[in-house]
Amino acid sequence: MSAERAHLPPANNLPDTRSQLVVTMFAPPGTPVPTVVGADELAERQHLRVTAP
Repeated sequence: MSAERAHLPPANNLPDTRSQLVVTMFAPPGTPVPTVVGADELAERQHLRVTAP
């Protein structure tokens, strides 16, 4: 099982302070967290994507 990279739009951009995004990732022990997926799996997940307005 693998997960796609999440492309998050900027949010909570305040004019007087710096915003930060914190990400927590989980994987089974000994498994690399970032996993490269093939073109076939990306094509299978196409219906799950949301396009930018």
